Amino acid sequence: MLILLCALTGLVLGFVSLFLMQSVVRRMFGASTSWLFVAAIAGLSGFGIYLGRFLRFNSWDIIWKPLALYHGVGRWAADPLAHANSYAFPMLFAVFLFIAYLMLYALTHLEHSEGLATAGPPRVD
Repeated sequence: MLILLCALTGLVLGFVSLFLMQSVVRRMFGASTSWLFVAAIAGLSGFGIYLGRFLRFNSWDIIWKPLALYHGVGRWAADPLAHANSYAFPMLFAVFLFIAYLMLYALTHLEHSEGLATAGPPRVD
């Protein structure tokens, strides 16, 4: 339960951070570019999760073991079909992240209707 709560907290904070960055990109470049930005981030996140889950790298390896990370990614790029999950997992996880973000975005951007908010329950005569 503790791991689930920590993972969920990290996911929500990541989505909040992505929303803030999407807002910056939207102001600078427009709405369609901001959604391309979200898709690119989802794709990179899916690949990063693949690096951690299957190639067993951590975020600090870019500082402490950059050559090992370089060689690991290089071996994957040289023969990406060596493992059955090398394309499927990053793409499916990227799609999952994009859809989850899209649902959270849609839920937080629901508009209230003036008539429904003040009308109260319907009257039965």
